[in-house]
Amino acid sequence: MVSVHYDPLFYHDVNEAATYLDTKQPGLGREFILMVDDAVTTIRGLSDLQTSGSQDIQKVHLKKFKKHSVRYRYLLNTDEIQILSVTHSSRGQQHVNLIDSRT
Repeated sequence: MVSVHYDPLFYHDVNEAATYLDTKQPGLGREFILMVDDAVTTIRGLSDLQTSGSQDIQKVHLKKFKKHSVRYRYLLNTDEIQILSVTHSSRGQQHVNLIDSRT
């Protein structure tokens, strides 16, 4: 069975975004967290993880928060999914490069 590892940056990103969204509209942060959870469930259920052989960083966009995505990769040699971060498209490539350099 595939194991899942959550990078500490992932939790930081989720909390930061949820806190910000709650300042815009109470309850929106909780909805965001539920959408993140749905995205992680989707990643865990991807049937082509083991067969793709790719260890590249991938992403799944959140359903309601379309500018946000959960970044992950599958490590074939350890049969592990690494959930790396939640990013917003406005944060730009510099943030993505920072995340990629940590992995």
